[in-house]
Amino acid sequence: MTEKTQLNEDTIKLLKENLNFDSDEKENIDNDAETAVDDIQDFYKYKKHLRESAKTQIDFKDSIRKKALITFLVLTTLLLVNLLIMLYLPNVEIKIKGFYYKFPRFDIKLVMFFASVTFINIFGLIMFIFRYIFSPTTDLLNHNKDLSK
Repeated sequence: MTEKTQLNEDTIKLLKENLNFDSDEKENIDNDAETAVDDIQDFYKYKKHLRESAKTQIDFKDSIRKKALITFLVLTTLLLVNLLIMLYLPNVEIKIKGFYYKFPRFDIKLVMFFASVTFINIFGLIMFIFRYIFSPTTDLLNHNKDLSK
């Protein structure tokens, strides 16, 4: 059995003092109450839309992760190979089946610049991948979970 709460006179007086609405505010509240539609079908359509949106985002991230990792590995490999060639193969001659190539000797300033740019680019790629590709869609999922309560 549910017991009704009794309001004493002090509580009623306090509520009346704190809830002093002017006539425009009362009209707005009354209009909102009259025009509000609580249709359960609209709510379920909204929840379904949120679920589909979350599924679309998760599917997109799943499909793009592999491409992002492959691109990251290719770019990192190219940058590191180029850096290693600049560091360890100056003036080295290569002869393969009539193909002859001599690696040039690079200035130390250029090598230091390229080494720093290489590592900055690699860390930039890592940050980009983790920030945008591997980030969860928590905002949308949390909102959807809150609606299910």
